[in-house]
Amino acid sequence: MTLLATHLTGTAGEGGEQVAAAEEVMVDAGAVQGLAVEVDALVDESMQQRPILMEAIHIAILIWLILKDLPEEVYNREWDVIMIDGPAGYLPELPGRMAVIFTVAVMARLRTRPGVTHVILHDVNRKVEKIYAERFLCKRRLVKAVDSLWHFVIPPATKEEMKKPRRFFC
Repeated sequence: MTLLATHLTGTAGEGGEQVAAAEEVMVDAGAVQGLAVEVDALVDESMQQRPILMEAIHIAILIWLILKDLPEEVYNREWDVIMIDGPAGYLPELPGRMAVIFTVAVMARLRTRPGVTHVILHDVNRKVEKIYAERFLCKRRLVKAVDSLWHFVIPPATKEEMKKPRRFFC
């Protein structure tokens, strides 16, 4: 079957004015149907790829969050206890503890020695810091909270958790 498609093309007339002309094009219906099948396949493929894309976006955001300007020996050491007591975040122009909380959580989960990392978080007063603490240090790993002082016990990530960034923290 052949379909008739019409589209407009613009051309310049003798006086420079735009003139619209109708142009008829014969289109093979089989080609259109084949194109529709290809588009459906691409949509299906993109839906299957979506988790991979979302995972890549998630990883990119996490990489952006981590502190990159600490001395190298801080990153290379496996810590038994880490105390987070800054930077301040009580004013809008102050950075708060979000990046520090995230960085410490990564360091604790990447531990390779046996044992756990104790993370003591001071001044968990702002909602955003509480959310970061519960998400990255993991609320279920909170062993004690006294006022605005929280104590987390963070085990190293398992091999399975290392393969799935969304399960890496909690």
